[in-house]
Amino acid sequence: MKELKYTMKRKEPFNMIGYMDTFTYVDGNENYECITQKWADLFEEKMQKLFPLMNGFVQSFIGVSSHIDDTHFRYTIAVSTDVADSKEFHITKIPEMNWLILPCIGAISSNQENGSFGINSSAMVILKNHVLGGWLDENNFVQADYPRIEIYPQGDMTSKDYVSELWIPIE
Repeated sequence: MKELKYTMKRKEPFNMIGYMDTFTYVDGNENYECITQKWADLFEEKMQKLFPLMNGFVQSFIGVSSHIDDTHFRYTIAVSTDVADSKEFHITKIPEMNWLILPCIGAISSNQENGSFGINSSAMVILKNHVLGGWLDENNFVQADYPRIEIYPQGDMTSKDYVSELWIPIE
């Protein structure tokens, strides 16, 4: 993988609200098949329930990965929000902190006509595996004990030019 470009930004505290599930790690990595299925199951009606809760701090859908223990993690499909409490949705509160922001360029999901696209060819999966598989340590970054965030703006997620972001909380 070529040299990664990144920026460091301090962000004010914010909340995210969305649909949360707990999954089991597979070979020490997030269970990308379950995450992909979770996104596929997010039909229009569920998306429309989240849209009115978005506050604009992040103008995109967000994937939120939270470590639970050595075998389990939480994954939430969310939006940034000002909502402080909800019976229907899971709320993740993020304090002010420094973020390592890495652009991710490439297809995130498959083009229905192209059956050759697999989970392991998703640009975000490739980036996450590279960054979490040693790049952070090699570059002397220490991930804080808060969720990692994937930012998915509107656009053609099947395009080789689609731009998303991976935010990693840094100590």
